[in-house]
Amino acid sequence: MLNLIVLARLLDDEEARRKAERTLARYGPKAGRAGRVIPLMLAGLSTWHATASQVVVLGRREAEDTATLQAEIARHYLPFAVVIPVDPGERQARLAALMPFIGPMRMQEGRATAFVCRNFACRAPVTTAEALASQLEEP
Repeated sequence: MLNLIVLARLLDDEEARRKAERTLARYGPKAGRAGRVIPLMLAGLSTWHATASQVVVLGRREAEDTATLQAEIARHYLPFAVVIPVDPGERQARLAALMPFIGPMRMQEGRATAFVCRNFACRAPVTTAEALASQLEEP
């Protein structure tokens, strides 16, 4: 269907446009009214069934090593992961009151540290972009 619409627009093809219109009309007015809602609900459904993933970056917000880990995360397609930036100290303590799994996390060797977790079970902490990439790429 999407290909037909794209071709109709790209080629200014009236016949393809009519076919697309007839096909969409078969779903009736209810589909038209829900056209924007249904994809969002289906995205919610797929998230519901996906494994919950969390990626915590524990490091000073303005530090270069923190930015390096965050940039590595941004290079990966992680549609079902929640990325949680955590500034150590008081902010970490406040977050831990809401999300207890964050409480015991510690920076390794004074460097920004990433924790890749699935269903709140975390892998070994990492401090380099390469090690983080390796964990993010593992199934």
